[in-house]
Amino acid sequence: MPDDTSSQPPTGNPENPSPAQPIPPPIEQGVVRQASHTNTNEKPTNTAELAKDVHWIHYATLWSQIGLGLIGLGALWIYHGQLNVMNGQLEQMRGSGRQTDKLISLYQQQVAQLTKQAGDTHDLAVAAGTQAINAGEQVKKLEAGVKETHALATAAQTANKNAVEADRPWIGGALTVQDFEANKIPTYTIIWVNTGKRPAKITLTISKSGPFDFGVNPQYTGYHTVPSINLIVPGQPMTHAWQDDGPISEPEMAALKAGTLPFRVYAKIEYSDLRTNISYWTHMCWRYMPTMPYMNGGFANCAEYTDAK
Repeated sequence: MPDDTSSQPPTGNPENPSPAQPIPPPIEQGVVRQASHTNTNEKPTNTAELAKDVHWIHYATLWSQIGLGLIGLGALWIYHGQLNVMNGQLEQMRGSGRQTDKLISLYQQQVAQLTKQAGDTHDLAVAAGTQAINAGEQVKKLEAGVKETHALATAAQTANKNAVEADRPWIGGALTVQDFEANKIPTYTIIWVNTGKRPAKITLTISKSGPFDFGVNPQYTGYHTVPSINLIVPGQPMTHAWQDDGPISEPEMAALKAGTLPFRVYAKIEYSDLRTNISYWTHMCWRYMPTMPYMNGGFANCAEYTDAK
């Protein structure tokens, strides 16, 4: 039998139809009514339980809200404590900041003071350098002054020495010869004269004459007695005279006049300055020159040995 609710033909083989479906039995009205009556009687019981559940839910909600409020109060108290701690820390930080500011200000003052001291030190160093330069220049000037003073002192000493020496005693001698002929004994006289400005103390006079030439080193004959001491004031003469041991022979005189035999007269005087006690001496030498008989009997000064100190 075809289905009215579908326009499709029934599936299956028409020659072999499918078995018929069973038809459900009709619902009994009494049963429906009974079920409906049963639900109506149970409705008040469910409402009371629901009200009871709502009441407990209300209380649970209230207590949860109270708990949440307490938790919020606790959290607020904790936050308040943390806020106080943070405020304290902030005050400490502010105090530390103020101390840091004070330290920074103090450091800045110290830096300024050190900078000022560094400037003062630099100024002092510059001043010390300037003073050192000035001192060096003054030292140079002092050295120059010392050198100049030394030069002046040396010049003064030299001038004083020259003055002293200029005023010292000076003794020179002049020779005269008599009887310088054959078969006669010659007489030799030396006049020593102090031409200086201070007295002289004579400590030695010695002489030697004869047919010899000693050059610069005459051989004097020693005295058998101690020489006498004489004083010669400025301008005073002193005589020293002697004779040969024997007369001059004719052959000897002929040789002297021919220039083949030399003849010398040597003399020496030693003396000292009475003021300074400085020792001096004078050496004299004369030679016989037969070609100049008109000059002091033919005797003239030698080129050697004649000297004075």
